[in-house]
Amino acid sequence: MYIYARINNVIQWAREIRNSLGIDSNVQYKCQSTRQFYLYIRNVVENAGVFVHCFTGVDTEVARGFAIYDTTMPIIGLNNDDRYPAKTFSIIHELVHLIKRSSVICNDMIDSFSAQAEEVFCNAVAGEVLVPRVNLNKQLGSYTQSEIDLDVVSSLADKFSVSKEVICRRLLDSGKIGQPKYAMLIAAIRSQFENERKAAQEYRKLTGKGIPRNIPREAIDQNSPALCRAFFHGYREGYFDKQDISRYLGVKQNHIEKFMWEVSKW
Repeated sequence: MYIYARINNVIQWAREIRNSLGIDSNVQYKCQSTRQFYLYIRNVVENAGVFVHCFTGVDTEVARGFAIYDTTMPIIGLNNDDRYPAKTFSIIHELVHLIKRSSVICNDMIDSFSAQAEEVFCNAVAGEVLVPRVNLNKQLGSYTQSEIDLDVVSSLADKFSVSKEVICRRLLDSGKIGQPKYAMLIAAIRSQFENERKAAQEYRKLTGKGIPRNIPREAIDQNSPALCRAFFHGYREGYFDKQDISRYLGVKQNHIEKFMWEVSKW
């Protein structure tokens, strides 16, 4: 880790982090969803020796993530209510804090223009890790600033399995768009999100149906990969039964088999 303390360039930091974690662009591009990429990033960070777990009961405006620096077991906490792309970004953002040997609580990430130099740096590195400038340029091709619209941003977000907000910020930081275009795109993204949210609310009112929950998947998404694997191996070896795992996860026993099935594929 000492090598990072001697690097002040965002691109160099990001390159070192990607190389150290073994983040593969080809794997990233093949991810079928933002959830799959979130699990991939969470796993490679845990394999590097960082405990990653979600917390509940806190509004995302209060805290999106935290980092606890410890030489034995550094910890990254993620707000379970955040969307997958936001949690993926938070993992890398908090990892940069840990590399700098800092313990912090963060709620100012992704597209913000924070006044704190530390947060600006962590945001910039996280953006470069998830969407390297050279990869962005290749995917953007010959598009000019005037041709970059919401459809282009959406396509890039799908390619990198990140949020549209992150793509807009990367385009701005890379000099592909200016501040006015950035502001226009962010406003369009937020308007689109609000319209989709209202449409979903209207659908629920008309049909009386909500979005069905996938309880086993929610349990996997919230809990550290290390804990999930411990439950799987403990259950397989007979150290835990369904009741034990059900009690810890806070889910009914009839969900445990599906939980075990997904963890077994890791």
